Amino acid sequence: MALSLDMAYQTERIIIGEMKEIARYFEGCVNPEPVILVDEVRPMGTMISELFETRPLDSIDAATGFRPDTVHHRPDLLEKAMRVTAELYASSNLVWRFVALRLWQEYQAVKDLPETSEINDRLDQIICPVRISHEQQIKSWHMVYTYSDLYRFLGGEYFDFPAWVMYQAGRPMTVYHVTDFSILPLYVHYLNTVYTKQAFFQYCKRCGRLYVAQTAKVKGFCSEGCRKAQQRDNRKRYDDSVKGDAAESNYRAAYMYWYNRMKKLRRDSDVDAGRMAELETAFKAFRDEATERKRDVQRKKADVGAFMAWLDEQRGRFDELAEGLPL
Repeated sequence: MALSLDMAYQTERIIIGEMKEIARYFEGCVNPEPVILVDEVRPMGTMISELFETRPLDSIDAATGFRPDTVHHRPDLLEKAMRVTAELYASSNLVWRFVALRLWQEYQAVKDLPETSEINDRLDQIICPVRISHEQQIKSWHMVYTYSDLYRFLGGEYFDFPAWVMYQAGRPMTVYHVTDFSILPLYVHYLNTVYTKQAFFQYCKRCGRLYVAQTAKVKGFCSEGCRKAQQRDNRKRYDDSVKGDAAESNYRAAYMYWYNRMKKLRRDSDVDAGRMAELETAFKAFRDEATERKRDVQRKKADVGAFMAWLDEQRGRFDELAEGLPL
């Protein structure tokens, strides 16, 4: 698996294939075409969220079923291991797919060998990302990052496996971190890249997707689309809440009457500056007094009918002040 992170565009790119095929792919070889199983560009944080998903019992069954002694003496467990591995590979979770490939490769390499603790340990190490959720680990790190380095926080076992740096031809060249055994070194690289930029993983309060944010404590939005969608929802909720409020709805209608016309006049450079200043002063005075009158109505200190009549008068007043202007 090869991983490239783009902090500027908030994307991650994951490529899965044999190491030699990935190398040929990066070199731009076309004859024959490199065999690449996965090449996906995704929003940053997607791979980390995949590490939050687990299948602990199934993954243990897979590791157990591929042990050499089990292969020869427990065909039922071997069959179960193959089924679990096939399910992992068929999922949309790329971490699971990589783990499934590594399990199968390890099984092919050791099935005819005598069972040893080293073989069993390797199988257990391969399934670690599927067996253990890293969500709580991420949340805990957010609480201690100011006084703890990543090595001490994660523990030495996360640094037991190698990763390589490879370059994809292009202008500029793209840097990838690559592993052919455990996904853990890519996980460490991912965290280190994000945290050294003083960024954090956070859940979008609109869609719930994990994304890279500038704060660990204040929830935000993963994209401009989510932010605007939330604004629309907030506006709709507000509109729904004031439907039965005559004072509020009439105030808003009168305010928008002034606001829309003022907005048009502000864009017109031919409008006399003196008249524009007079209108701005009148608009501010209207807004302040209308807000106060509306508040009195809502507090039952004034009559709503009188307030609505006053708002109608203010529309007429604006028309008088803006007479002759290009509206």
